[in-house]
Amino acid sequence: MEDGSFEENPPTLPDFLMRDLRWCQGNLQYVQLLSRPGFNPMGRLQLVLAILMYTAAPLWLGFLLVGFGQLLLMPAALPAGASAASVPQASGINIGLVLYAAVMLMVMTPKILGIIDVLVSRGSRLAYGGAARVLIGAFVELVFGLLLSASVAVTHSIFIAGLLMGKQITWSPQKRENRTIPLRKALPGLWPHLVLGIAASALLLWKAPAIIPWAIPILAGWLLAIPFACMTSWQAIGVRLARWGVCAVPEELDPPHEIQRMNAIAAALQRTRATASAPGRAPAPPAKAAEMAEPR
Repeated sequence: MEDGSFEENPPTLPDFLMRDLRWCQGNLQYVQLLSRPGFNPMGRLQLVLAILMYTAAPLWLGFLLVGFGQLLLMPAALPAGASAASVPQASGINIGLVLYAAVMLMVMTPKILGIIDVLVSRGSRLAYGGAARVLIGAFVELVFGLLLSASVAVTHSIFIAGLLMGKQITWSPQKRENRTIPLRKALPGLWPHLVLGIAASALLLWKAPAIIPWAIPILAGWLLAIPFACMTSWQAIGVRLARWGVCAVPEELDPPHEIQRMNAIAAALQRTRATASAPGRAPAPPAKAAEMAEPR
């Protein structure tokens, strides 16, 4: 287990997806290692799990597309004297709903158990800022996670399809500075999500409106992908959540030595830049600023 190592997430959804696609390409290269000798069974299992982290997205999307195909084949009305169970497409939809519920249960159970584990321990509750903040943060994370996962699944699927056709991704430096994403910047990478969301919503309204409540977590992620990318880049939202202690982890509320030192150095360098921009003031050397920022 690693201690004293921290990494911030990219500041915007497009940057996050770009980093995730680099990881996707790296993990899929493990396929070439599976046939190599010298790996023990556990090592091969770890490689397979790493590959499935990203191939699960197109499999999940394919499952949804098969369900939409069943809807297209389903008759508008059942024949006289026929039951839903006697129509293969209708029966397939029922099986699909059961599978969907099973997948959601698999996704949500670890989250629920994690929340319960924190709430039943006084020390854990205090470390996360109290029970109220834990519950509010869990709700915010749930909504955020549902919207994010739907977008990520489509992006992974498109990218993997591109890899099969020879497309590669460059390993350019990651962007870490805070910035706001306008609509024109979010649209080029996320328009397929919007088109898919509109098509899926129209199909469900036409063929199976009763399924829409079940599909809201997915449809919302596709339909709102572009405004979601813009809103999550707004610094004001992050500042307010940090001020309220919502979605905070213990390392934020009680920073360890490494984080305190980093914050102190960053603040000192910011003061140095401010001094350098002031007329008639000579900036302190960066090394001196870092030395002054060292916690005593």
